[in-house]
Amino acid sequence: MTNKYSLATLILILSLAVIASCAKKEGDYLQVIEGNWGHLSEIERTLPSKLYLSHVKKNDSYNVCLARYMTADFPGIEEEIKAAVNIWAHYIGRSINVSITKVDLPRPSEDSPEEDLSEGICPNNSDVVMALSYFNDSAVGKTSTRYSYINRQGKQQITTFRRTLYLKNPVDQQTYNQLDKDTQSDNVVWTSLQKKLGKVLTANDILDLMKKRETVLYMTNPGELLTFKTIVHEFGHVWGMCDMYDLGGGNSNCDPKFATVNAQGHIMLDDEAIMARSSWEAKVYITDDDIEGIRKLASRPHFAADYGTITDFSSITVPLITSSDKHIPVAIVRSAERKGQEVALKMSVVSHGPISIKVRLFDKTYQSWLEFGDTVYEHAISYKSYTLNLNLGRAYDLEKAEVTFAPYNNQDNSDSSDQAADPVDQTVKVEVPVKTLSTSITIGRGSNR
Repeated sequence: MTNKYSLATLILILSLAVIASCAKKEGDYLQVIEGNWGHLSEIERTLPSKLYLSHVKKNDSYNVCLARYMTADFPGIEEEIKAAVNIWAHYIGRSINVSITKVDLPRPSEDSPEEDLSEGICPNNSDVVMALSYFNDSAVGKTSTRYSYINRQGKQQITTFRRTLYLKNPVDQQTYNQLDKDTQSDNVVWTSLQKKLGKVLTANDILDLMKKRETVLYMTNPGELLTFKTIVHEFGHVWGMCDMYDLGGGNSNCDPKFATVNAQGHIMLDDEAIMARSSWEAKVYITDDDIEGIRKLASRPHFAADYGTITDFSSITVPLITSSDKHIPVAIVRSAERKGQEVALKMSVVSHGPISIKVRLFDKTYQSWLEFGDTVYEHAISYKSYTLNLNLGRAYDLEKAEVTFAPYNNQDNSDSSDQAADPVDQTVKVEVPVKTLSTSITIGRGSNR
């Protein structure tokens, strides 16, 4: 009798907020490939349960409770969810049956960020609840859990759990454009994969696209991010993968015993991985480092489920990542604005090698073009927000700007493989009107004494 009561006292009804904060927005910066991976530190504490996808058995369903409004807001999101779960499974020889139940959850309130509104609405067997939420930081997606457990042999045996996976509640494009820069950084405009590609895709279609490892979608509108990339990132956490970026102050949610560390014992991060920050460059595949991480996880006996421990994945094909055959896949000039003797050209541009940018301005008075020297980058570039400033020397009556983006052929490096692109076929020419901004001079009023 004493033993029974002592066992009961071991049941700890704890609400553990295990938050894998993720998918934060990035700015324009030089990316460094480290080739690294890591697993969440907390997964080692628990015994196998459906709290983590890595424990789901062969014939089990993974049950998703989805807010119905998300299917209206993000066309095709159900197929995105199934593919996001299974792209990780594919590279370890598994397949997860994802069952989605749509329910009428209330929309989130800005007054109660990250509040779970699904209690009593989602089925009891739900493994994850997906909805929108407000965040008080720059994160655009979060997954969190609350669970109860019993201590067994130094680990936690999960008795009940509640997992939520949130995307940040978005604003529309017009609203975003009207926000000041500081406020914009805490907001997002979502675009679903189906909307971006302009066609209906099944989960298998998406998986086939991801397995080819050749598609990158550029989210060129201000504040725009792809739902699918963030969903893949978040389900990476549900599998057990940690964030490949600094969480602030040098902090990490990676387990140093199961991560790539340097000689000093510091966890090494990777700006290119799906488990890194969200970006305007949305990879429709997971990187070599992501694949290595999920395979390292599946190779740990604790995460074998009923598939058995596998350490040789050579039978699963992993094609090399191939980029677009276009030397300049993105060349957008958003505006040309003249203020006094200066013209500011705002654009988005991506090149897969050296590039030159040539500008001409058409003067209405003289009916002639003003030409400027080329701006040259002797390397690949990727800028969502790029401003090229030109000094006119004097005021002109400008009508339009013509911007020509072309592969740059460095005569001193003619053997470079970057010269492979045909400069004629790969040249992009864009013409935009020049908007003249008024300049005002404030004259102080003097006083007679």
